[in-house]
Amino acid sequence: MVNMLISYILFPFDENMFKLYTVISEEFMMKHKLSFAIIFLSLLFTACNFSSNAPEKYEEPGNEPGELFKDILSSDEWTVTNPTAITYENKIYTFDPKQSTGGFKRNIIVSNASLIKFAINTFIYENYDGTFQFLIDDIVKAEYTGMNDSWQNEVFEIEAGDHTIEWKRNDSNPDWLARWHNNPVTTFIKLKNFELKDFQPLTTINQTFESELDSDLWICSGLSATITEEGNRWPQSGDAIVDTHGKIVKLATIDGDDTNRKWGNSYLKIFKISVQEETALSFDYKCDLFKYTDKDNGKEYAQTFKVFLNDATEPVLVDKGTSNWKKGTIILSPGNHTVTFFANRDPEKGYWNPYLTNSVYLDNITLAANRIASVDIYPKGLQETYVGGFPIQFSAKALRSDGSVISDKSVSWSASGGSIDNNGKFSPGSSEGTISVTATIDGVSASNQNVKVHGTNYLTDPVTINGHTFTGEIKDGSGERQNTNKITFEDPTPAYSSFTTDGFFVLKGYADDCSVNVFVRKQGENAIINNQYNPDYHYQTNIIIPPGSFETRIWLRYGDGIYDVYIQESKFTYCENYDGYEGAIYSHEAQDWVPGMQTYLSVTNSTGLSLSADDCGYLLPSSYCQSDDFLVSNGFNAVMAELPKNASTGQKLQALYDWVIDICHYDYVSFNNGESTNKRKKQDAAHVVKYGMGVCEGYANLYAALARLAGVKSTFQGSTNLRHGWAECYYKDQWKMVDPTWDDPSDESVTESIPNSGNYDYFLIDPNDVSHMKDGVSDKETDYSRTVGIK
Repeated sequence: MVNMLISYILFPFDENMFKLYTVISEEFMMKHKLSFAIIFLSLLFTACNFSSNAPEKYEEPGNEPGELFKDILSSDEWTVTNPTAITYENKIYTFDPKQSTGGFKRNIIVSNASLIKFAINTFIYENYDGTFQFLIDDIVKAEYTGMNDSWQNEVFEIEAGDHTIEWKRNDSNPDWLARWHNNPVTTFIKLKNFELKDFQPLTTINQTFESELDSDLWICSGLSATITEEGNRWPQSGDAIVDTHGKIVKLATIDGDDTNRKWGNSYLKIFKISVQEETALSFDYKCDLFKYTDKDNGKEYAQTFKVFLNDATEPVLVDKGTSNWKKGTIILSPGNHTVTFFANRDPEKGYWNPYLTNSVYLDNITLAANRIASVDIYPKGLQETYVGGFPIQFSAKALRSDGSVISDKSVSWSASGGSIDNNGKFSPGSSEGTISVTATIDGVSASNQNVKVHGTNYLTDPVTINGHTFTGEIKDGSGERQNTNKITFEDPTPAYSSFTTDGFFVLKGYADDCSVNVFVRKQGENAIINNQYNPDYHYQTNIIIPPGSFETRIWLRYGDGIYDVYIQESKFTYCENYDGYEGAIYSHEAQDWVPGMQTYLSVTNSTGLSLSADDCGYLLPSSYCQSDDFLVSNGFNAVMAELPKNASTGQKLQALYDWVIDICHYDYVSFNNGESTNKRKKQDAAHVVKYGMGVCEGYANLYAALARLAGVKSTFQGSTNLRHGWAECYYKDQWKMVDPTWDDPSDESVTESIPNSGNYDYFLIDPNDVSHMKDGVSDKETDYSRTVGIK
């Protein structure tokens, strides 16, 4: 066995920080023929005030000391060195650093493994005052210095048996003493809150931090370790940003204001965990830390979050930057363990970001046996496809009893209909009906029993949106619908030139060497001016269909009333179809009028909805925001199934925002160097989900479609000046800008989606406040006069 003594030594690095060293015993050094005596660790921390209600400087009262620590200066049980250097007032022992000695020591008998706890506050400088030491059995366990004047909590384990404990001055620089005597600055070392108590290693943990921070379970110390309920850093979004964690631990790397700012490190240490089998220690954490890469030298400057196991020199988890809540897990082997959660300031330059909290947050620390308790299947909620239609990708996770994930487990898949492969991809068969998909891991199963396979004529099925069912039933038909020269219609296209329907009708057919332009206009005041088409009329839209076979729903989006529907042959040029991607519209070519190139339908919409034309236009599906498309509604249902049943509107909108960013990455092929390319893909909501990528237009269309399913009025908004598009939602009686494109962390080097890392800078913000615009560019042209037009 190698005899190694690990001792924590605080040593000045600059005015506001300490270094942590590992000291290796002389026996170990000789045995390995090492010529050095100290191995540096990179951990850094400062002494700090852990109490958020601290009174004025130098006046903090201590807790009542235990019997062992009462009347130290007058007790016969204690040996006091240079008592004139020590005073006791307000339950605090104060040492005078200008005297070269001072300390107290005694023998103790410990029946069981115990903890010695105390708080220390130093306002000394090592070059002048030396250091202050705590020793057990004449072995230095900790050595302190620093001028932060803040309290730091300390805990040390002491085994059963006879021991000595000692606190003392260590004048390591006596030559400086005379010089320091002439310095008018008052320096001190203070001790308080002494405790010696039995300690049983933790065998279970389920800590949510709803109680006070100070506990026998752990020690919190450093610059600033506090319990907080502080809100998010996105004030424009208000309570739409949902954080269900309640009270949490905040470990800060910077504290104070502009006039009294301190940099340092904070930590939470679970002193001893005892487990009888392989066990997972899991925890929720969120980073809000500064990270910067110097482009000139390629060097990164960053605050970091580190987790250490058993006082090892290398962390078992490292994270940095900003993130949403994550789940961290550490596997513990049978035996006793110590775990330290560490928020580390940038060690080189002390950088920080005034727009961040420069902190790490912790919550829900749990212990659970490292074995499967349940299986989680995704997606949940209603998932729909049709006979011969698209597959649905499922995934499954093995969960421990605390909900943490056991990775690298094989999944066995089965389905009551259709087929499903070894990777969880479900393909519909030739029969319609409701299917159950089941995932099994190590004998534990979970199912989604709401997979619905529709028939091939699914577009004529009723559609339910926000609790209202639109049947699309055709009735009161008259006249005969006509084909055009190049457009041939077939069932289920209504056979009439005039009819009544409920919400929509289906258009199916074939366009020979032409595009199809479906112009839908609700009859109303100013729809036609001087027998001419009015381009400024709000309740009209164009639906463009590519050449070839087509089948689509035509929604009558502006509420009940009579609609003019013109179906015209058109010439549109499309971007390139490649690698299975369909190209977007590239340009339009004007045509000379030819008899027979248009057919007209008069359609009465009768839904019974009591909404205005504007509200219907912002809530119902459109050709770009297809909230009725299964690809879109499946995503919506999956997101809603993960939320509590009483989720607020803001919570739903935030979850949908995360989902759009989670499944998409920016399509730089479609939009290269700020210009559309001939490989621009379709940017409607359904195709963005299908391809998993889009440009700003696609992100916005998808989000607007999802928000409409949540019952929130939404639309696409674009800017010519910015060459940019975003969504807008009517939230809490105001129109709000929602821009998932600018909050997506993916860049040109990324070819897969990246989960939202907690970016909400462009979520539900005031569209008239141009301060949020990138590079300070505003849209002077649009003035945000939104309409319910094409999208």
